[in-house]
Amino acid sequence: MKNILRAGENMENYIIELLKDTRNLILNLLQDKQALYYTGKGFYGDKTLRIDLLAEKNIIRGLFEHYSNIAVFSEERGLVKKGEPKTFFILDPIDGSANVSRKIPFASISLAKASKNHSLSLEEGYVIDLFSGDIYWAVKGEGAWKNNQKIHVREVHDFEDLVLSFQLGKGNLEYFNRIKRLLVSLKHVRNLGSVALELCYVAEGKLDGLIDLRSLIRNVDIAAGHLIVEEAGGLFLDDNFRRVEYFLAVSYTHLTLPTTERV
Repeated sequence: MKNILRAGENMENYIIELLKDTRNLILNLLQDKQALYYTGKGFYGDKTLRIDLLAEKNIIRGLFEHYSNIAVFSEERGLVKKGEPKTFFILDPIDGSANVSRKIPFASISLAKASKNHSLSLEEGYVIDLFSGDIYWAVKGEGAWKNNQKIHVREVHDFEDLVLSFQLGKGNLEYFNRIKRLLVSLKHVRNLGSVALELCYVAEGKLDGLIDLRSLIRNVDIAAGHLIVEEAGGLFLDDNFRRVEYFLAVSYTHLTLPTTERV
C-alpha cells in the first residue's frame, strides 16, 4: 500500500493501519459471545452491540493520538471533539452489525475525512471489508483504489444485465409503490446489509448501482463510499437526479454552511 500513497502523506497510511488494527480487534472479539450483547442505543436510537463500542473507541482513540483540532462524528457516540475542529471524520465502526451478529460475512468499517462539515468537502474515504480484509479508499481528485489496484465503475450497455442493490428495510407502502415497477423489471436485485461496502462494490463494478429512496440512509453509512464511488467514475444522485449534498456531522448543522453553499 505504501508505494501508491502520495509522498509525505503518512496520515493516509496511518488511517489504513488503524482500520486494519480495528479489524483484527473485531475479529478477535467475535470469539467472545459477550461481544455481541446489546449495551444500549447509539446516536440514532438503534441498539448498540458491545463490539460496536469497542471498535469505535479504538478508532477515535487512534485519531485523537495523531490529529489535533478534529471532530469525529460516529454512529454510536455522535459527535466528539478535540480542540477547535478544522478536520472532520465521519465514522461507522461496524456497518453491517446485524450481519455480524448473525455470522453473515458481509460488513465493513467506514471512515471519511473532510475539511468542512459538508459532503462537498470530502477529501478522503476508507472502507475495509471486515471479513476479506480488502481496503477500498479514495483521495479527492486522484481516484479510487482497492488495495493497490485502481478501480472504476462498470460500463453498462444492457439493462437486462444490471445488478442493483435496493435498500428495503423499514420501507413504507408508498416507497414500495415507487420502486415496484423497477423491481419487477430487473433480473438481478440485491440487498447485502452494509451500505458502505455495497458502494465499494459499485465503485469496482461488482454492482451497477445502489438505490435508496426511503430518506433513511445516514451520513455515517455513505460518506466514505460516496467519495469512493465518485472517484471511481460513478454518480451519487438524489431522486431528482441531482448530486447528493448533506451535512457530515449532524450536531454542527447550525454552525456551518447551508446546503446551497459551494465549498
